[in-house]
Amino acid sequence: MSPNSKIIDRKKIVVHLLLLTIFLYVLSLYFMSTELFFSNDNGLRYLQIQELAHNQRQSFSVSYPARYLAPELEYTPFYYAYAVIEEEIYFSISAFLPLITSWFYPALELFALPIFPVLGGVLIAAAIFSLGRLIHVKRPFLLLWAAVLATPVLFYSLQLWDHTMGVACALWSLVGMAYGLQTGRWTYAFLGGLALGFGFGQRPEKGLHLRW
Repeated sequence: MSPNSKIIDRKKIVVHLLLLTIFLYVLSLYFMSTELFFSNDNGLRYLQIQELAHNQRQSFSVSYPARYLAPELEYTPFYYAYAVIEEEIYFSISAFLPLITSWFYPALELFALPIFPVLGGVLIAAAIFSLGRLIHVKRPFLLLWAAVLATPVLFYSLQLWDHTMGVACALWSLVGMAYGLQTGRWTYAFLGGLALGFGFGQRPEKGLHLRW
């Protein structure tokens, strides 16, 4: 492949990923702008983002406006995804997505919510494209779009979940290992390992899947 062909190919990759980003972000913003979420998990993440932004990330605890009605916290409406520690309420969910989103929320408000779910979806598409190119798939750009539009990744990218970022980290760890084995360069494998470790920070249950 000539240098000019490589430049053209890289431009095509950038264009495809940019179009996918715009498509997912606009669609995700449309759904999240209602502030009505698909599940309790999404709502809890939204509450935690607001709390972290309000207290400037000084604590992961969340307030309960009706606490004066139930001082013992026996009727908190957070179903089972919380724990009471030293009379403070903490959500039993990964705080990674709420924490990083809380930095953008004061300035962008609802526009901040789709950023990282969408980023995860785009990174998934890019990883699938890279793996497709590695095994010489005939239409890797079609594979890029299919990785999102023909899978549940689309729906996970539209909600306030950290699932897409976790999957993206797992896929990029595969990309790193695959390129490391192909080229014999340990740096690719090392970067793949970093991606996997970063994914563990968001979705700790990955360790259970790997163990089995």
